[in-house]
Amino acid sequence: MSNDPAALGTQYSLKVNNQNSLLQTFVLFQKMPVTSKPSTDPISLAWIVGSAAGGSVSNPSISQFNWFIDYSINAGYLQQEGTSASPRKFQTATQIPVKVDDTNLVNVSYDGTFPNGAPYFDGVPGNTTSGIIAANSDDKIPTNAAASSAQMDLALGIAMNRKPAVSVQLLPNIDYVFTPHPEYYIMSAKYSEGDVIDIEETSHAYKVEFDGVTDITLNFTEQNLFQQA
Repeated sequence: MSNDPAALGTQYSLKVNNQNSLLQTFVLFQKMPVTSKPSTDPISLAWIVGSAAGGSVSNPSISQFNWFIDYSINAGYLQQEGTSASPRKFQTATQIPVKVDDTNLVNVSYDGTFPNGAPYFDGVPGNTTSGIIAANSDDKIPTNAAASSAQMDLALGIAMNRKPAVSVQLLPNIDYVFTPHPEYYIMSAKYSEGDVIDIEETSHAYKVEFDGVTDITLNFTEQNLFQQA
């Protein structure tokens, strides 16, 4: 995909003024629904992670997030189990750029014998209904039983700015359809990019809403709250 900003779509910017006296790790993540199989919404991943040294109201430390609205489909791996010290992490094996209005359909397969082979995208993206991103898996994709025996799921994900944002389990003979109207959330938590977000922690996340604008500034206060600047 071209690195020309004009080819990447709209650029968004989020600045966080850390007014908290402690060092903070800020985690930006997305929620993105699917419109057909699988019946559950994708898992949210730690999409962009930034940090900010301790600051104050008069002298905040700044963490800056910038991204373009450009999409890719990722195929890779996701551990079935994780711990608080070592969360589950999406590991990309292959990635292919897609759009929303065209070149938005891919076919995904598996080469070799699981778990020693690898997922791959078969051919170049085709066209399907405008406004969605679709991926069709074939019968070479390992089954859930095979994945469970290795304690490692194959995973299919949607990436923005080439960074995985959401993920679903990749299973054989499924037509996956994603609706690319993401919702953005931010929280202060210890994650690395690609980690699975603990659903219990999302209740503390702040929804970042770009209502007719592409640049937003937030303050993170000494009370550990995000507020519009």
